[in-house]
Amino acid sequence: LSPVCLGSLRRAASINAEYMVSKIPGAIQCHNSLTDDKIKEILSKYLGQDVVCYYAFGQRASQMVERIQELKPLGIKELWSLEGSIFKWVNEGKTVVDGKGVTKKKVHACGPEQVKLLKDPDFVYLPGSKEDDFKI
Repeated sequence: LSPVCLGSLRRAASINAEYMVSKIPGAIQCHNSLTDDKIKEILSKYLGQDVVCYYAFGQRASQMVERIQELKPLGIKELWSLEGSIFKWVNEGKTVVDGKGVTKKKVHACGPEQVKLLKDPDFVYLPGSKEDDFKI
């Protein structure tokens, strides 16, 4: 399987919380706050494979793709931005897992304004809800 690169412009702490709640199976964290050298190090483990960047917002994933392209990592076959973000992925009935790899139905909605991007309200996890963090 190709690795999926999680890209973001948000604070690393936010990304860690989102990653623990929901991610595409096999995803690796590769957020925008990492140094160029760290991103190269992460990608060096996936030589000969395609890399797909995703996030809750397509623009952020596209920005990560551009950044990686500028780094010119050797050995990566193709570099893509996931169309429609993790929200489209979930809306299409595809699997997400939590940080421990357990299949989950919910996806981290990031904030109340993003809830409308999820078709089924049962898919929504909002930080600060009455649910225990990461026990959804």
